[in-house]
Amino acid sequence: MALLACTSSGPATSLTSASTPAAGGLAAEDADRAATVQFRFTDSRITESSGLVARNGVFVTINDSGDVGRIFTVDGTGKTVGVTNWKPKPRDTEAVAPSVTSGYIWVGDIGDNASTRSNIALIRVPSTTGTVTVTPERYLAAYPNGPHNAETLLVQPSNEALYVVTKKTTGAALYSVPPLRSGVVNKLVKVTQVKGLITDGAFTPDGQHVLLRSYGRVYVYGFPSMQLLGSAQLPGQPQGEGLAIATDNTIYLSTEGVNTPVLRYTLPSALDALLRSPAKMDAGSATAAGLLRSLGLSGAADAVAAGASAVTTR
Repeated sequence: MALLACTSSGPATSLTSASTPAAGGLAAEDADRAATVQFRFTDSRITESSGLVARNGVFVTINDSGDVGRIFTVDGTGKTVGVTNWKPKPRDTEAVAPSVTSGYIWVGDIGDNASTRSNIALIRVPSTTGTVTVTPERYLAAYPNGPHNAETLLVQPSNEALYVVTKKTTGAALYSVPPLRSGVVNKLVKVTQVKGLITDGAFTPDGQHVLLRSYGRVYVYGFPSMQLLGSAQLPGQPQGEGLAIATDNTIYLSTEGVNTPVLRYTLPSALDALLRSPAKMDAGSATAAGLLRSLGLSGAADAVAAGASAVTTR
């Protein structure tokens, strides 16, 4: 396995293992061995797990397009213990992300396979036990450069700054969400390009890294510099679309299908070490903070200036 390892104290070094491909990541059989089944969804209503959140011993997921407005709260055995319903019916829900407010979940009604939507919707609802119907917080947003398909919603854990990642083969990008206001269409801001065909992602609990997954790989970025630190092959899944990071840094993966397993996944040791290494803000992060502030995104800029990220490749 060839990976770039970087720390705050020096340049990147090459970490190579003869047992894995020189191009980086894990061989397919190694990727499968890096994952174990945590549980299987037992609820037949969960047919297309398109996003995943892991918090306080429970998991939250949502079906892909075509479902009514609802999220499922599932315990550690795969049993559904809560369903939160809301109206109006969303157009194409694709993502869930944990709110900083305990017990709440952000839902991304952001799918747009035909790239025709004039706006998307960002929705916040409670995750609870039992079956409840709520009136959600619902905000409209639009891209600055026309419609895009997206399946990933990120929430920065220190200040609840929201980000949307578009899903394209090439030209996929991270967009920042401004402080949300109801009754208007909130304008997203393009931050940077990222790898293509991203189906989900999450911040690490310390807010210093972002993991983005495609159907077959996971990419690790420093934040807010969004420097790509490395990638690894994911275990085989029918249509892998969910990724969650628990507060203890454990990574979980979900896939579409009925009674499908949620996997507990371990990154290659080199990448895992990067996520756990201490870091400090670099020059690129300082530049990012200035740019965010110039765009009026003071909350995100303050998080950067406080040293919310640190690890970069050189």
